[in-house]
Amino acid sequence: MERVPVTERQENVSFKDTVKALLSNRALIGIVIVYVCFLGAQMMNQSISNYIFKDYFKNTMGLTVMNAAGFAPALILAPLAVPLSSKFGKKEVGVVASVMGTIAFAGLFLMRTTNMWIYVAISIIGSLGFGLFNLIIWAFVTDIIDDQEVRTGSREDGTIYAVCSFSRKIGQAIASALGGWSIALIGYVEGAASQTAAVNNGIYTIATLVPAILYALVGIALIFVYNLSKAKVLENVEILKSRKGEV
Repeated sequence: MERVPVTERQENVSFKDTVKALLSNRALIGIVIVYVCFLGAQMMNQSISNYIFKDYFKNTMGLTVMNAAGFAPALILAPLAVPLSSKFGKKEVGVVASVMGTIAFAGLFLMRTTNMWIYVAISIIGSLGFGLFNLIIWAFVTDIIDDQEVRTGSREDGTIYAVCSFSRKIGQAIASALGGWSIALIGYVEGAASQTAAVNNGIYTIATLVPAILYALVGIALIFVYNLSKAKVLENVEILKSRKGEV
């Protein structure tokens, strides 16, 4: 039978003190912004893809290729996720991913290409970095939990996971609402045989500029708000080990 040693019971912490501690956690605030923008960009891109290929390019084969290519990052990058994040740091990998996504979609916005395959190729390249980022994104939460314990002496696993999970839901909800609202705003006529040139240009702008902005916000949040670099994460691990007498 397994025996679990009894540890000293921690003093109960009030809800007010918990909220105050969480609001003072820069890393948590940063990752909430990242989750909202990251999920928003991904879902916005998925929802608008139906319109850009059907109405702007008038060729749905590109959508089929894009959907198939969506599995590629997970398959190709999965073996690299842990080695790269261990060597360079999760924050650092995320920053590179955000730069790749921003450059790719901002480039497409400026190009305003009518070549569907150029659009598909650049979109896939821009999504590669975030395919890797998506594989390690939940690992950020463990680092935040450790940082919270180092700063406050209290380990808030459940609360921090709940905050991060809720922020993902917010990002999904915002993306869903923004997608429908933006399509209506540009005058899209559902069921019409074809859309006007102005509407098609609006679709292209939404499909490229909005993800570029959201990916840029991910990078800004990681650089200026999320403060757990690789060096800081390792420092926190050593501090927690020393407190538990493991060093």
